[in-house]
Amino acid sequence: MTRQQAPGYGQGREALIRATIEVVARSGLRGMTFRAVAEAAGVRNSLISYHFGTSEELLVATAAWAVEASLRRTIPAEGAGDWRFIHDLIATVRADPDLQLFHYEVLIASRRSPELSQSAETLTRGYLEALETLVRERGHPRPEVLARLIHAVLDGMVFQLLTTPELPHSAEALELLADMLRR
Repeated sequence: MTRQQAPGYGQGREALIRATIEVVARSGLRGMTFRAVAEAAGVRNSLISYHFGTSEELLVATAAWAVEASLRRTIPAEGAGDWRFIHDLIATVRADPDLQLFHYEVLIASRRSPELSQSAETLTRGYLEALETLVRERGHPRPEVLARLIHAVLDGMVFQLLTTPELPHSAEALELLADMLRR
């Protein structure tokens, strides 16, 4: 884990959130301790208590931040009714794999944690709603069903990119999917 330079005044909260994503991506939720997060953020443990109170509150706040960041980065803009965002998926995952890994940890943990289930649902609904809009614009009779299928395919591709990044044909597979959806 990399120890960050101490954040400037007023930047501690975001530094802790980014450090939490890094720690969880590298060590899982069990590795998310005050000490590990504080060390990764370059701050004292007491700053976590000051901003969040408990590790559970830190995790919930980080999950909410991560969901908003992911949706903002990946969902096509209103009225951008095409499938261009699929082309950017590989670059998005490679640019911030820790964020994607964090999401998978939270998604799995949400089955056991009511506090995290809201973040997991918000993330999934955000993607599904955007996909449904694109499918509906194409006149598909069951946009919610096709959106669910596309989401599953994209989610599987992201998982493969994170776990086996050297597998060939990822870009070509996404290009094929985008071409199929354009028709």
